[in-house]
Amino acid sequence: MTKLQTRILRIINPVVAKLGKLWRQVKPFLDPILTKLSKLGHKVKDFLEAIFTKLYFQFRFLFNLGTYPIKRVPDGDTIVVVDKAGKSINVRFAWIDTPEIPHSKAEEKSRKLVYKSQFKWGYRAKERVEELIAEKGNKVFLKITDTDRYGRKVCEIRLRDGTFLQEVLVKEGLSQIYERYFKKCRSTAILVTAEKDAKRWRRGLWRDPKFVPAWEFRRLED
Repeated sequence: MTKLQTRILRIINPVVAKLGKLWRQVKPFLDPILTKLSKLGHKVKDFLEAIFTKLYFQFRFLFNLGTYPIKRVPDGDTIVVVDKAGKSINVRFAWIDTPEIPHSKAEEKSRKLVYKSQFKWGYRAKERVEELIAEKGNKVFLKITDTDRYGRKVCEIRLRDGTFLQEVLVKEGLSQIYERYFKKCRSTAILVTAEKDAKRWRRGLWRDPKFVPAWEFRRLED
């Protein structure tokens, strides 16, 4: 080491030491500010993503790109749409399972509390889907993820403003996530968060002690 380097180090070392000491003193006060800025950054990012998503789907809806008119809503997790050729397509909502509705007069008239509870929430889920779709122009965007054993197209469903229909139903306590088919789910985090929120605030079926999940109810009928 040359004499010049030694002199430089003698000057720099105390400065570095003082800066290190100053940083240790200031850091406890800066940490909360940096954390808030980080959170704000995430909020801004989420806000911009939400705006972009809405504009993207509004554009597609305006020019009829990938939209499907609704023909009917059989229940809370099934819709029938019409393609460009006028052919009906049965669509099953991906990754969720809504309460059942009665499939016979006997079921509808049943006095069993478990039946009454199931059908009450089944009808509410169906009505909510009809309401949401009607509000957004009776058309939806479909992202097909699979075909089930009944030949239905299993889809992620979005409304004209980009609203994720499955998320709304789960968050409002009108449906439950269907973990059995989560392996192919692209929106796991969104749906899990929505269900946690519904449970926490006891929305919809989560406040009903007589309710049993739809997949368990179907086994009762077998």
